[in-house]
Amino acid sequence: MRLFQPLHRLRDERGQMFAGYTIALLVMMLLAVSVIQKITAQRKAGLREYFREQAINVAKAGFEEGTSYFRRQPGGVDLASTAWCPSNANPVTSTAWPLWPDAAFQPGITSGVYDTDYYSQILTNTAYGGSTAMTCASAIIRTYPLIFNNSSSTAQVATGSRLWGRFVIRRQNTRNWSPGNNTYVAFTDPEAAHDLSAIRTSSALGSGTYWSLVSHGYVFTSPSDVTNPAAFVGNSLLNAPLLNYNGTRLLQAQATVYGEIQRMNFNLPKAAVYLSNASQFFVQTQGYVDGTGGSVAAAPVGTIPAFTGSPLGASNPSVPTLLSGGSVQAPSISTVFPGQNSASLKTMAAPFGRVGTKSVIFPKPADNNYNAEVSSATFIYDTDTAGANFLSGTSNTVNQMTGIGLAYFAGPLTISAGSYSSWAGIVYVNGNAYIQGPGDISGILVATGSITIGNSPSNKATVEYNSDAINTAEQLLQNFSVNVSSVVVTSQ
Repeated sequence: MRLFQPLHRLRDERGQMFAGYTIALLVMMLLAVSVIQKITAQRKAGLREYFREQAINVAKAGFEEGTSYFRRQPGGVDLASTAWCPSNANPVTSTAWPLWPDAAFQPGITSGVYDTDYYSQILTNTAYGGSTAMTCASAIIRTYPLIFNNSSSTAQVATGSRLWGRFVIRRQNTRNWSPGNNTYVAFTDPEAAHDLSAIRTSSALGSGTYWSLVSHGYVFTSPSDVTNPAAFVGNSLLNAPLLNYNGTRLLQAQATVYGEIQRMNFNLPKAAVYLSNASQFFVQTQGYVDGTGGSVAAAPVGTIPAFTGSPLGASNPSVPTLLSGGSVQAPSISTVFPGQNSASLKTMAAPFGRVGTKSVIFPKPADNNYNAEVSSATFIYDTDTAGANFLSGTSNTVNQMTGIGLAYFAGPLTISAGSYSSWAGIVYVNGNAYIQGPGDISGILVATGSITIGNSPSNKATVEYNSDAINTAEQLLQNFSVNVSSVVVTSQ
């Protein structure tokens, strides 16, 4: 029996070892499963995050496309610029208004350019009393393939996939509101594009100076057995794709970008100077005014006093012309810049130029970027209500009122003799303007108070009407700009 005891012990030891190996293998398999599950979960989480990021990018692209549409319209996006707006519509009375402000947003086909990939025509005129049938699209919709990156052992490999992106900017297709008695607020689509001009600014209803845009971005998988996109979007391209189709998940992620865009309108006479009372317009020694192409001055009332300088009129150098009465209004902010006030102008100036006091916002010849500053169109907003005085002197450290575009002064303006200032475009002064030389304003000088030009001992001060310079300033600000503080991004 002793001879067999070692063999028995050996069998026991082998059994114990086998059991240990089995347990270890099971533990390793469980660990492997856990690791695989964790990797799978992390991969799914990463994929979901990737889809969300892509959806945000798609929604942002849609918002940019919507803003681009508004910028492409040469006459703006307002009821007055649309061919089918009845001329007898009165937006300030209770008379039934056949169109509503949001109806001015008309994506469609312009000069062979399609504003949207899917163009579903909607009748927009004859149903509201117009004589010509016009059509537009119900939304701006773009659908495009996305690139999906696959990781390999050596590098990231970009491969095509059935992953697609779509953005939708909806139009308010049913009358939502109007100043008349035919308002149907219940039909308002809160996520469509809306004209907010009468809410955000002092503009009239439908003037198109301020719009809200909502861009919906979707990331979805296109099923291989479907060729008609409408078949898997709930029969409406305006809505999100279906979550599932034939047991396959389609909608992977969605996001929304909301933002507001604004533009500035102008209402300026063809004149070198524009003021409330022509009797407060003085041209003194070494002062010159050139109204060629327009008129010397525009004012609703008053008579131009005798000049001591040598003004040049539009037709006869000895007889300066005057636009007065009739359509000429006092040059208030709301008249010159319809729909704006001092606060909204200040908000608009920030993206296009500089806001602050003279010593901060106007360049000095010694500045490193002086040449670039004075040769690029800009919007300068001087906040000093006490007045801005550009001093004389040739020092490189002295601020000069030199540049191109729109210069707005919240208070009086004085350009002292010897300041060597020069501006091309529009100058608006909330108060009196006193311009001495050497220096010139080429475009139009607007003041709510008096305007005095000249009275320098030997330096000529010139104000001339220049339509090209005025157009440069207007074009800078007539493009729609995004109110950055209004942009909100959400994702699901």
